[in-house]
This record gives sequence, structure tokens and C-alpha cells, in this order.
Amino acid sequence: MTGVFDIRDSSFRSLIHANASLRRISTGHLWVEGPVWFPAHQCLLFSDIPAQRIHRYMVDGSVNVFRSQSQFANGNTRDSQGRLVTCQHGTRSITRTEHDGAITTLVDGYQGRK
Repeated sequence: MTGVFDIRDSSFRSLIHANASLRRISTGHLWVEGPVWFPAHQCLLFSDIPAQRIHRYMVDGSVNVFRSQSQFANGNTRDSQGRLVTCQHGTRSITRTEHDGAITTLVDGYQGRK
């Protein structure tokens, strides 16, 4: 099903599963990045950077705000314990969201610099 993808480099073809398809899951966002899947919660988190929100897509098709005032979060991933790890432009830091919702700063500088 590579016909629905705009392939600019032919080496990309090997990365697309033959049965893959595109599906729009949400609209109305300004600039979306950093999708990360949480299998334990059956949800996908993604950031809308200029809107300062992290959204949550649920498998039932609903989308809601996971976090507002996200400090311009963009890069998201999970750590080995299933916690959200996020890069934040607003605080120039990398944070971790604990299972109880608390946010821990992992890095906010290096050798005395931001």
C-alpha cells in the first residue's frame, strides 16, 4: 500500500509493511510531534508544540488533553518502567512523568549551562 505515502527516498519502501495504511486520528492541532504508544494504557500520547499540550488518543477513538501547559514538549518516549520521558523547550529540560503524575526533571543543564 505504498501508493498513499509520499516516498522521497526509495530506501524508505522497505520500512513500510505491505498492509500498512494511513488513518487520521485527530484534527485541529497546530504542529504535532513526539508520538509514543503506552500499551499498558492502550493510548498514544503526542505533543502539539505551539499549543503547549500533550494529547492522548485512546483506542476507542477519543482524544483528550493529557497535559496542558506542557512547556512546548516535543520529543516523547517511554522508559523501561513505562513512564513518559519528554523533552521540553520551555524549560530547556528533559522530564519524566512518574506513575502518580508527578514530574521529575532528569536534565536541565550540562557543565553549568542550560
